Amino acid sequence: MTRNNGTFNKSDLDDYLGILELLAIYIDNGVLHKNTVKEMFGFYIRTTWTNSEIQDYINSIKESEKTDKYYKQFKKLAIDLINDHNSGK
Repeated sequence: MTRNNGTFNKSDLDDYLGILELLAIYIDNGVLHKNTVKEMFGFYIRTTWTNSEIQDYINSIKESEKTDKYYKQFKKLAIDLINDHNSGK
């Protein structure tokens, strides 16, 4: 996002978040194993989810679209990985 003089536009951010959402969907559908995603992408998923600009962006989408369906699977996965990380799993 550009608030912190970043170089990502909304399209870039949607693409990135869409990939993380897709990883979560693949886990739910049994295509990928959660531990594999956790080992390879866990840091990025946790860091992305806890970023305030990301939260603001996702909330703005929810408000403008009047739905909470966007990035729902990513949210679930991120919170799950954060809880795993905090508990030492």
